Amino acid sequence: MIYGILGVEWSLVMKKLTHDEKLDYLVGELCDEFVQKKSMRIEKADRRTLIRALMNIRMPRTMSEDFLQVQDEFLREEAEEKGIVRLEDIPTISEQYGLENAYSDKISI
Repeated sequence: MIYGILGVEWSLVMKKLTHDEKLDYLVGELCDEFVQKKSMRIEKADRRTLIRALMNIRMPRTMSEDFLQVQDEFLREEAEEKGIVRLEDIPTISEQYGLENAYSDKISI
């Protein structure tokens, strides 16, 4: 277990982070893995794009339990905020464009 300021267990501190603080933590941890990105200045507006890029290019390796916990909470909050698109919510090409062929009621764009 990692201990932070004044010996407080780090996982207890992590549970109290805001959504933006979780994003900052995740970006910082992922940036630490990429040497060429360590000196990069990260604008607040670019953090979501950066975290997606870093998660996509990162090779599979072991991560700390704290990182995985914060990542799980962060992604769960993102899904709750944005919602999850269900298949029946996506219009078919028949519904969207009025096209009629053998599969137009099964294809969505």
